[in-house]
Amino acid sequence: MFRTSPPSKRLVSYSVFTLLAVSLALTSCRKEDDPEIPNDPAPQSTTYSFPLTDGSYWIYQHEQTDSNGIVTDVGRTDSAYVEGDTIVGANTYKKIRTVQGSGSQFFLPVYPLELVRDSAGYIVDVNGEFIEHTNFTDTLKYFDFGPGMCDGWYFMRHKDSSVTVPAGTFLTIDYECHMHSIFPNPNLPALRYTHEVFANGIGKIVQTTFYSNSASYYQRRLLRYHIQ
Repeated sequence: MFRTSPPSKRLVSYSVFTLLAVSLALTSCRKEDDPEIPNDPAPQSTTYSFPLTDGSYWIYQHEQTDSNGIVTDVGRTDSAYVEGDTIVGANTYKKIRTVQGSGSQFFLPVYPLELVRDSAGYIVDVNGEFIEHTNFTDTLKYFDFGPGMCDGWYFMRHKDSSVTVPAGTFLTIDYECHMHSIFPNPNLPALRYTHEVFANGIGKIVQTTFYSNSASYYQRRLLRYHIQ
């Protein structure tokens, strides 16, 4: 669901931070003209919350956007659901399990099991890490993806943007990363943008990703969901 951290904290999210350090720098992103991330409307001062109720689930379809902006359904899905409680130390956490649906493998990286809890409206993981989703001013996190790879600066952006996915149209906020390649591919931009888009009362509705050596983009979009 929803996690973040200011610069003094680190993020553990549904994104690809661990895999980036050992693979091809796979991270969420979009083009500047991506219709899923519109220009900001007038703020509506929505108070965002993210459910952790037992029995809630989210199903995502996977897509690819090529260098010409053509979007293709790649025939893969995954689903995340709240499985129940577990105790770690003095705290009770919800188990969020993600499983493969159709297709031979995950098209985008996901964590198969996460342990999170609600703390004063923020979703916190077992390391105490979270996304400061009410802070639209500061750099929330800096991340070095390793020697010869890239650096990332993370921000909260696009408050109350209306975003449409197969599951519907929602007011959203966007956890945005400015990703700078240290040794960029001359055929690709040195600066690319990564995003995770969250809807009030729903959770994550869009995650788009890219491989560092590819002009294509890959995304999960919310297909259907149930909040218990």
